[in-house]
Amino acid sequence: MDYMSVFEISASGLLLEKARMEAVAKNIANENVPAPSADTVYRPVRVTGSAITAADFSGYLNHFSQETLAAGVKVSAVDTATELPKKVYEPGHPYANAEGMVYYPAVDHLAEMVTMMSATRAYEANIKVINASKSMLQHALEIGSSK
Repeated sequence: MDYMSVFEISASGLLLEKARMEAVAKNIANENVPAPSADTVYRPVRVTGSAITAADFSGYLNHFSQETLAAGVKVSAVDTATELPKKVYEPGHPYANAEGMVYYPAVDHLAEMVTMMSATRAYEANIKVINASKSMLQHALEIGSSK
């Protein structure tokens, strides 16, 4: 494994976690935004990632021996949630329908916070991998230059 691949793998993880954090921020920002109808209400966004496999010769050999050589992750899909919007009884609201109901996005604040914490921890872990790899490379250079 090339020493630069560690940085590339961690960088791809950082990009995935950044996309997850942006989706969480967008969902929380739109959590309390009412809409005049269920069709126009904001739909929460979900980001999913998948592994990228190596496309070099050794990656193909490993693939044929039923071992997959990981080369990072990527954002595989950004989907909108399919949950129905929340209906809240607010008869005095400008967006209230004939029954006095106002539509709000189906954003689960607790689930968004859990996703945010998970993405934050994964981002921190990737930063620690980059820093540890950089430190090991610096020590290797110091060992090689001490002759």
